[in-house]
Amino acid sequence: VAVHGGLGNGKSLFLEVVKSMAAKDGIRVFSLTRRSPALKDELLALVSSASPFLLVIDDYPAWLDAIEFIGTHSNDLMSILVAARTSAHDTAVDQLEECFDGRSVEEIPSDRLVLEELESINELFAHYGLWAEKAGLSAASRLRYLSSSGRNEWHSILLEVFDAPQIKVRMADVVKVLNSKQGYYEVLIGILVLAVLNARADLNLLVDLFGSRVLDRGLQQSSVVREFVDFRRGEVTCRSSVAARFMLGQVLDPNVVADVLVALARSLDTFLNAGRQYSEILRTLVQFSQLESVLPNRSREERRTAAFRYYERIKDLSYCKRNPQFWLQYGIAALVFEDMERSERFFQTAYSIAHERDRYDTHKIDNHYARLLLQKAARSENKDAGILLFRRAREIVFRQIQSERLHYPYRVANGMGEFFDAFAPRFTAAEREEIRNAALFVKNRIEVSPPALQSHRKVRECLATMTRICLLLDSSGSKPPVAKTPR
Repeated sequence: VAVHGGLGNGKSLFLEVVKSMAAKDGIRVFSLTRRSPALKDELLALVSSASPFLLVIDDYPAWLDAIEFIGTHSNDLMSILVAARTSAHDTAVDQLEECFDGRSVEEIPSDRLVLEELESINELFAHYGLWAEKAGLSAASRLRYLSSSGRNEWHSILLEVFDAPQIKVRMADVVKVLNSKQGYYEVLIGILVLAVLNARADLNLLVDLFGSRVLDRGLQQSSVVREFVDFRRGEVTCRSSVAARFMLGQVLDPNVVADVLVALARSLDTFLNAGRQYSEILRTLVQFSQLESVLPNRSREERRTAAFRYYERIKDLSYCKRNPQFWLQYGIAALVFEDMERSERFFQTAYSIAHERDRYDTHKIDNHYARLLLQKAARSENKDAGILLFRRAREIVFRQIQSERLHYPYRVANGMGEFFDAFAPRFTAAEREEIRNAALFVKNRIEVSPPALQSHRKVRECLATMTRICLLLDSSGSKPPVAKTPR
């Protein structure tokens, strides 16, 4: 069984509850928490067990080598429960299934809170006076607020709480104290970043990244630092990944955060040969989706400047310079901030480096490049140029839809809607039929896809867009539909 969800939505707590329930029922419980030279011997002894046991693995993509070893040993008394953030799970679940000869993995999303849980949260907030100005609302109104504003997710609800004035003032006071202690401020920021990135940290790792100041008893015993970080038995644990994200986005000095991110990347690059953990953290820190979660949450222009400045300052690292994945991520950042020229250039750089490598799979680059093509098509100065870009994107999307089991090609295909809206009055009859056939193909593929894929938010959005295009073109006849003003 694989449990997946977003940051701070309860995956780890889910695992702890299951472990307690299993132990209560007399089932032996084991967890993979750290690597040792004897790991394979320990796993071999475990899978040879003659009594039922449960093996629990949090952040399982980092343990796929151990899971593959386990998969080579069949034991009907073995139960395995793994967890990961959804973004990591999406890319690792196929490999997880391969570890068990393609046997289906039961996938459980942990993000959505049910009504009973929302009622418990409402009571909890009322008990601790966290409703503030909403305290006078009815219970039904507060539940609607938790469901809509909090999107039925614990992470989003917590961010709403942290945004309360009294909480922000308390956090700002903490930052003032830290700022007065030389070296503590940057170390705490680094620990918060690692927590948000879901990177397990111990004192050895932190010493490599920040130097001997991490061993300062004043840092480890600081009451201010310990509000956020727990130092025990060599492990360093952030008390709340959601609080860490809020601090990075809303409270801490954005310039210092940016500098710490660059320093982290450079230190990790220096220690690439020291162990797999270092390269995994740097790979995560390069991903734009992860970078977004630790960048200061200021204006769009400030975030754009910070992201580009970060990538520019690390692009010459040995890990980045000739790595197609780095240039893909830089291209994605440019695409998100609608710098089409820069995005095109970096995607082409990624392709060029990838083609130098033997049998390099470019499907991730293809996916985002198709997304760029559709955005350029929607923003083209004339319809004919847009049609050519649309056709290039369609070829990539159709190929990926027929081979990809996840939602990514449908997220890209959804961009057909913006292109359609931009030029709808100017399409010829043949072009309208071409676009209708493309939308119908995507729509039909969604409708026969597995229920789990159909239920994905991005796939539902794509289905709605394809259905709308088909309905408009079916009903328009020779009269083209009214276009929306393109952005």
